[in-house]
Amino acid sequence: MVKEENPVELGTPVQPALGVFREEDELDPRKGVKKIIEPMEEVEEVCINDEDPMKVIKVGKNLPPVVREKILSTVKKNSDVLAWNHFDMTRISPHVIYHALNVDPKADPLS
Repeated sequence: MVKEENPVELGTPVQPALGVFREEDELDPRKGVKKIIEPMEEVEEVCINDEDPMKVIKVGKNLPPVVREKILSTVKKNSDVLAWNHFDMTRISPHVIYHALNVDPKADPLS
């Protein structure tokens, strides 16, 4: 759940570790809006691969056991198609996603 509060003045401390951040995008009309991200419910981390303890997902603690097991079995069965880091995302077409820096080619580089 995302709560939007009143605009935040520049220089106001932002605590990313607590899920609080300030929108800084110059193209976003909501610039300066403080957002607080809260989980919908309590979650627990579940390792889905015994050989690789870094492959962890977060599952709601209040899920019915049948639903929880269905989610875990589906993720475990299909874990080979999930991207766990950016190295796992091979052969992505530039038509799908493209990263570019907005740099003036006439600007002199600073050292």
